[in-house]
Amino acid sequence: MSTQSAKERPESLQFPFLDDEDTISTLKESKTFLILRGLPGSGKSTLAQAIQDRYKDACKVISVDSYKIPPSVRSTVPEEYSKVDEDLVDYCKREISVIVLDDTHHERERLDQLFDIADKYRYKVIFAEPKTQWRLDCLQLKDKNQWKLSVEELKKLKPSLEKEFLPMYFGWFLSKRSSEMLRKAGQAFLDELGSLKAFKKESKHCMYRRVLPRSYPGDEVVTGSKRNKFGQILN
Repeated sequence: MSTQSAKERPESLQFPFLDDEDTISTLKESKTFLILRGLPGSGKSTLAQAIQDRYKDACKVISVDSYKIPPSVRSTVPEEYSKVDEDLVDYCKREISVIVLDDTHHERERLDQLFDIADKYRYKVIFAEPKTQWRLDCLQLKDKNQWKLSVEELKKLKPSLEKEFLPMYFGWFLSKRSSEMLRKAGQAFLDELGSLKAFKKESKHCMYRRVLPRSYPGDEVVTGSKRNKFGQILN
């Protein structure tokens, strides 16, 4: 299937991670969880397929529907999710760039489990919700969801999905390529400093490890006991 341009795709499938080339390039070189949230029948699987088509081999989709776990309001996360997590961890260990998680994701406990996995394997998390006009219309969703959930069952799922997730902080995050460039620049800077005699002379007291104490001009603390040398001279 050929990749559709933004103009060819319906408005409900127009997202920066599908349309913007810089965003796509960055995600392909990074490690990202794309967590799709929404009521059953709202268009998550269609969105997941569009992402798969766009990122091809750089992407894997985990659809919870294929694990036969019906969405419902429950007190605990079902044990069946352990198989989902096994497959997810396998993709993480293989360092798949973009992992799409297609589920309702209406439970905070379940999301916390995913956040823990993302943190362990150093994946960033992006939430995405379908933009279909019927995404919150339980009457229409009754006829569209594959689980044949009733209007009342859908309404029970709705409140938790209407709650927005607010980030704890905002910031600029380096891509894998940019962080590697920064690391190399930092290493080159340290190597250059290490080759300068003047820097070595000035930094000797910071690396002081001699058995016998030795005084340096203007640095009286160094003449104390060996146990107290480290740390004090940097105050």
